[in-house]
Amino acid sequence: MSIKFQCRIELPYIIRLNEAKDYEKDFYFPEFEKFHLRLLFNDIDYYNIYNDKYEESVCKFILIEVISKNYNYKDYRVNKITKKIEGEQIECEESVADVPDDVAREIMSEISIRLNHVLRFIRENTKMFWIEEIPINRINKMVGIFSSFYFYAPTYELDRNMRYNITFLDTYIDQVESEKVDDNFFENFNVEENEYTISFQFLDKAQSALYDSKFKDVIIFASIAQESFISKFIEDISIEGDIVFDKLNSIFSKLMDLKYNVILKCLKSRSLKEINSEYWNSINSVYKLRNDIMHTGVLKDESKLSFEKLDKDLSNIRKAFNEILAL
Repeated sequence: MSIKFQCRIELPYIIRLNEAKDYEKDFYFPEFEKFHLRLLFNDIDYYNIYNDKYEESVCKFILIEVISKNYNYKDYRVNKITKKIEGEQIECEESVADVPDDVAREIMSEISIRLNHVLRFIRENTKMFWIEEIPINRINKMVGIFSSFYFYAPTYELDRNMRYNITFLDTYIDQVESEKVDDNFFENFNVEENEYTISFQFLDKAQSALYDSKFKDVIIFASIAQESFISKFIEDISIEGDIVFDKLNSIFSKLMDLKYNVILKCLKSRSLKEINSEYWNSINSVYKLRNDIMHTGVLKDESKLSFEKLDKDLSNIRKAFNEILAL
């Protein structure tokens, strides 16, 4: 059996349309019995999506209708309506209620993979370079900015106006723990930046990319952070004219191992492996992933990446920085 799922997603950008009309397409993907995508134009008569800041011939919302093979709609509460068909009143299965949140998350995760294939095609075949993959917010487990969805019986016919919807505003900002600005907050303000500000800024960029599920950006930003940090630290504590250091610093293979372990051991008598092997494993893991991107253009083990793993790696890298600064 199967279940029908309809969702409307607000894009974080616009897609230019040739005319002020919907553009739609049925795609075949093996994990779905049906995958229908509709690019909704900025319709002045469709108050749920219309935005007077834009002309009508742009798309700010997309509507997706899928039939997922992995769930049986009869496992949940099926609502029925009576429709008049050829003069006869017939009871039809319509919406499906009380579907668990994890089912919606799983279906949306499958949709996002295929949707991003389509968005990539649009970007590569137009000059709309601003089109990017829609982030999956790992807090709400949803896609885009505003997302509305609902479940239906597989046989129920849908149209562009969503009959029912559950709507989420995707933002992790309100749900991530952070310090707050209070009356005394600015008392210690200093215009001078810390020598390692740039490294920590890129680590923050990696954290932000993580919550947008942009895993490749996480790796690139984290790599910049950890490489710039250790290079700056070594430069600051090195002794000019030290023949051993000069020789080690001229070696470029296995750069992170060289700097975080060999040179750090030489200059501070302790390698990161000795300080904390888990911190080193995170730095080395990110470095290897970075090399995949830089040297092959792909992530070989991208399927093994997860929010939880990268979140732990970023936490370990930040702790490693602080441990090294305390040496």
